[in-house]
Amino acid sequence: MRQLTTKLYDDISAIPLFDVHTHMDASHLAARGLHDILLYHMVVSDLYSAGCPDGQRMSEWPGEDEIEQRMARALPYLPYIQNTSCYWGVRIILKDLYGWDGPITKNNWREIDGIIKSKYRDAA
Repeated sequence: MRQLTTKLYDDISAIPLFDVHTHMDASHLAARGLHDILLYHMVVSDLYSAGCPDGQRMSEWPGEDEIEQRMARALPYLPYIQNTSCYWGVRIILKDLYGWDGPITKNNWREIDGIIKSKYRDAA
């Protein structure tokens, strides 16, 4: 049995790794604003489960009105999902990619959005 386990491990380890669940989108390789991170469909599911009225995905190319409305409706429910893996992912993304390590609130979300938008526009 030990030989079989070792062989299986070795064979699996020899397989080149690919991210088969990538969310890269050729039309926008980086987040365009906070909505692309905070209103990602898995986070939206958590928010909806917490009572947020919006359970559907954002449109592919949301206008500013849609973004403003969805953010306004989602933000009050953030405290209820802070113990989820999706929210943990949001925090890691914001910290590691955008240098934001604080809370997301109705008073500061536009600041975070501006940081993300400036990086989106930066070709580097």
